[in-house]
Amino acid sequence: MCCVYKTTQHQMKRNVHEVREQKLKRVAKREKSDRIFKYVSKHIFGWSISAICTLGCGYQALTALQTYLEHPSVVSSTYVKEAAEFPGVTICPENWYNMTQVCKFWPRNCTRKDVMQAYSLPKLVTLSEFRFYGQPLLQSLFRCQMMSRTELCQPFDCVK
Repeated sequence: MCCVYKTTQHQMKRNVHEVREQKLKRVAKREKSDRIFKYVSKHIFGWSISAICTLGCGYQALTALQTYLEHPSVVSSTYVKEAAEFPGVTICPENWYNMTQVCKFWPRNCTRKDVMQAYSLPKLVTLSEFRFYGQPLLQSLFRCQMMSRTELCQPFDCVK
């Protein structure tokens, strides 16, 4: 009987360990589900707001895409050009230099090409030098002739 008693005692210990182990597993499962429940209950408001916002954004994007695809449109822009008031013009003297003064000062270099090559390069000069030959004649400033870059518009005198 002694052996039987030891065996039963051993089985009882084993059964007690198994029962404890099963209880611990159940408690662990319950705690895990409790932790999940607590997490969800704490964050359910934020998750629900996020889900609603995501659904709303998707709905808006889908609606905009459907509207775009259903209504093809062509945009045509017409710009009305208003005429510039006269004297809204730029005065560009035809002669950059007073050729009469240049020829008096340098009689050998009197062609337009020579003058342009000599004076179009940047040099350190004083403004007093241009007073004599760097500006056009005063009479040419009061002469006005409108010219166009297109061949459709012929040049005309704007003073007359």
